[in-house]
Amino acid sequence: MSEPADRKTNRQEEIIEAAVKLFSDNGFHNTAVQRLADAVGLNKATLYYHIHSKEELLYRIHRAIIDDFLTDLEAICAQPNLTPTDRLHRAIQAHIRHVAERQAEVKIFFRERDSIGEEMRVRIAERRRRYQDLLVAIIEEGMAAGEFRDVDAKVVASFIVGMSNWLYQWYEPGGRLTADEIAKAASEFALAGLRAIDG
Repeated sequence: MSEPADRKTNRQEEIIEAAVKLFSDNGFHNTAVQRLADAVGLNKATLYYHIHSKEELLYRIHRAIIDDFLTDLEAICAQPNLTPTDRLHRAIQAHIRHVAERQAEVKIFFRERDSIGEEMRVRIAERRRRYQDLLVAIIEEGMAAGEFRDVDAKVVASFIVGMSNWLYQWYEPGGRLTADEIAKAASEFALAGLRAIDG
């Protein structure tokens, strides 16, 4: 008898959660499939009933992260009454919150991006470009509206993404500043550098 769909889904989520912990702590290549199976109380044969391969797990972790980032940014861009300043402020804050809340997954995303196959890597790269393009569009909209000074929008977007992503290296939950406080400071810093100077 096959496993009910909802139970199979729950088991897959358990496996992904275990993979995040193991890949983050030990690295993708140093995590044996048997160790992953042990972490969720399955034998290897049963584990492969739920997943196709260890690489598929890595791809799913990558895809979940970039899809969540992209979904949030698309939602921000779709709100018609926001100014470019408001959009960029919200975009930076949303990005930093994601990094802070999912440090282990973000660590895997950057450390193991060359460990997935070429076809999967291309799909992830397309999503990353879409994200970057939306940020560039916000900055260009802000320049056109006179809210931002003239800058190279692609370079600034790359700076913002890099600044926000690096949080996974140093942020400590429960530390001196909360993720929201860091997000606010980062967005204010970026916007201060972009703001148009009158006269």
